[in-house]
Amino acid sequence: MNPFDNDLLTLDPVKLKAELLRLRQGIREHRDEKGHGRCWLDDLRLYDLLPEKLPADTTLPPREEFLENCARFHETRQGKKEFWKEENITGGRNPSKPFLSANIIGVRDVESARIWYADVFGMELVTLKLPYFCEMKLGDASFLIEKHSLERPLGFQDIPTGVRVSAIIGVDDIKAFIDIVREKGVTVVHNPVQQAWGGWNAVIRDPDGNEFVIDQDE
Repeated sequence: MNPFDNDLLTLDPVKLKAELLRLRQGIREHRDEKGHGRCWLDDLRLYDLLPEKLPADTTLPPREEFLENCARFHETRQGKKEFWKEENITGGRNPSKPFLSANIIGVRDVESARIWYADVFGMELVTLKLPYFCEMKLGDASFLIEKHSLERPLGFQDIPTGVRVSAIIGVDDIKAFIDIVREKGVTVVHNPVQQAWGGWNAVIRDPDGNEFVIDQDE
């Protein structure tokens, strides 16, 4: 018996049942995770259910070895239920062709930001992993709402806030949209203005200082 499990010997039946249910729930959450939430952070949340808080090694093997193992695993799945989701009608991604995976928005409080983006832009929640992460969708576009986290590898811990977000939000009637969000208390940085190409743009700001260009075609 692992010494870290000695605490189980001291639990009464009620507490032992509660611990079992907690572990089962954590395993189910790990199993049912989808989209961008399925990553090494999900593994760390699973490991955190253990009483021993030992650091987990999240590094990968050398690139060629890792990709070779992935290819070998995929070959073993032939003729069985597909492990990989089809990315297009030709059956799989072209590794040499980039594509937009998601847009990252840095915030100070993920839950407050989730409510704001749902209310102002009508984004739909896909995955919520408080306190550091949630994924939301606007049409076919994915937005990763994230905050600073020391659980991420070096180089990925800091998520900048208070920036001009690269994603442009399109609307059919920009003046009506700006009137609606202004009534909700949203900060309007620039009122609608017609650009030289004929379209209209405005800029609004979220509570974390991130700015979004609002766009209406001619």
